[in-house]
Amino acid sequence: MGGRGVPYRFGSKTDVNGETQAETVEKLKDILYRMLPQTRSLKLDQAWCGVLGVPRDWCTTAGLNPKTGIAWAGGYVGLGVSTSNFSGQTVAPDGAMDIGVWECSPGSVTADRSAAADFCYFLQGKIVMTHLDGTRCELGPSDAIMLPRGWKSTWDSLEHTRKIYVFLADHT
Repeated sequence: MGGRGVPYRFGSKTDVNGETQAETVEKLKDILYRMLPQTRSLKLDQAWCGVLGVPRDWCTTAGLNPKTGIAWAGGYVGLGVSTSNFSGQTVAPDGAMDIGVWECSPGSVTADRSAAADFCYFLQGKIVMTHLDGTRCELGPSDAIMLPRGWKSTWDSLEHTRKIYVFLADHT
């Protein structure tokens, strides 16, 4: 969590030799304890400060030059999930990207990625993924994997599983 209310210095300079001010640490601890009271008994090991790199207007932006095909996106300023989705949808050609949440109950499914690459971020559950060559990989919460276009495997879901997916199709 960031140190709201602390002044940003011209030229991204830091003060106090880069050490976090005690007052800022106390404010952040108060926020932490208010939001997550169960953390009160834990020791705070580290506080740090540093340069903040954001756009001057604090706005997310994305664009696509239709003549050159060059796309750009940036300025996420703390809104990474929603704005990266927005940016991806903005810069990807129509139909080239699909983003969503996938869920399955325990069982076995075939993952055929012949039409698109697939980025997966697992939220809950556990699967064992077995590639056609026999290579096995166990995946669960907080694991991420990129399956290239052409990937085929079997997914054995050992418990109810949820993941965020991003399909990236070739667009011609």
